[in-house]
Amino acid sequence: MSGESGNEGGPGRDEPDGNGRRAGDEPREGGHGEAPSTLDRRGVLTDAMDGRRPNFLQSESPSDDASWTDRVGAITRRGALSALGAGALFGTDFLSTVRGASPKTVEIPALLSGDSVVKYEKVSEDWVQHREQARTAKRKLVDAVGNRPDVFSVGLTQGEGRYGGERGFRIRVQSTDPAQARDLPDSVEDVPVAVESAPESHGPGGCNNAYDEEYAVGGEVVGWTGGGYGTATAAVNYDYSDETYLLHCAHVFWDDCDDAKNNSLSGRGAHRGTYCQSGQTGIGEVSWMWDRKGDYVLIEPDDDSSFWQYVDDNYGYPDIAGRVSESYIDYMASNGDDEPIYSMGATDGRTEGDIITSDVSFTFTCINFRDEGVEATTQFANGDSGGPTWYSYDGDAYITHVNSYRYWDHGTVETCCNNTAQYGNALGTAGYYIQNDEPISFG
Repeated sequence: MSGESGNEGGPGRDEPDGNGRRAGDEPREGGHGEAPSTLDRRGVLTDAMDGRRPNFLQSESPSDDASWTDRVGAITRRGALSALGAGALFGTDFLSTVRGASPKTVEIPALLSGDSVVKYEKVSEDWVQHREQARTAKRKLVDAVGNRPDVFSVGLTQGEGRYGGERGFRIRVQSTDPAQARDLPDSVEDVPVAVESAPESHGPGGCNNAYDEEYAVGGEVVGWTGGGYGTATAAVNYDYSDETYLLHCAHVFWDDCDDAKNNSLSGRGAHRGTYCQSGQTGIGEVSWMWDRKGDYVLIEPDDDSSFWQYVDDNYGYPDIAGRVSESYIDYMASNGDDEPIYSMGATDGRTEGDIITSDVSFTFTCINFRDEGVEATTQFANGDSGGPTWYSYDGDAYITHVNSYRYWDHGTVETCCNNTAQYGNALGTAGYYIQNDEPISFG
């Protein structure tokens, strides 16, 4: 995490209560409301197209996920790692949505804008099957070892094998004590398992777009009134009105982990500018839509402010056109540097990199990215929290994830408040998850 205020929750785990619920997993104020099924909205595509999964961490199921009950039956919360996305074993955005392209290949939805598929990617059937096998194997390993104190994270990254021409996956287990991890299996259901040391430094560790104006867009400084600051992700459409909300990182708006567990973030003020600058302009407040575990908030504008749908990257100023699908993020993670992506942050500015890990599960006290973490090699440091990472297509931006966590330390950079901060890889919750879990849309 990297809000410039130092708002930080240390690594660790929440203990489940007698009902298997962990602190902070209570229903959010306002609920999710009623939304049309994705099948109706997206024609030939099913509601599993974008990785929609039942949210077993809520006290009630989302209103439009009744079909999941029919498919998988009654599912109980996991006591050991409830925050690691139990539903992922049952959700497949491939098998229900691919279009036959040849006897050996299929097309998967890659880029999505509102109700439409903007781009398909042709992949081999062998890779589709391997991807599902890898996700299932990863979930089984998380169930088995996720509650061990030495396990830091479990995710999918590029493997050695090829499946119809595409690179496959391995399961990456990061351990705080690799010696204890020697008893982990070499593979799970024929998917290789690789153990590596957890990053020694993680969490909050130039100055761009720190204006004190009435409007805000993705990539610009937005902070908590009376607290620290970060970088806004993107303006998004709110399904139930013509208002545009601003997506941001949640930990910028809390004092510490206990504050976030015990108090609602709704109503906390948002402003342009930083606490170390003389000018700060209020632009709105945190709405009822926020998620501590997912580490994101949606800011409702005040009467004098507006949020515009583009990224202020000081380069091409791309419009926010949509989000990258779960399947395509997996594809980028398994195929390495074939598909460059970009991040924007107040501290690091615009940087280029690659998606290297998808479907990341964490065991932190305050956040875990809802088992939908994405890691990129773009730069991230204090002040960049909330900044967007996106895939560029025809000059437009398609969101991959919200940057909220620094992974590995690669060097130092100066922040807007003239502090020296470490920068590393940018990691956070996937955009497709947020669109599926809240009544909002990108583009």
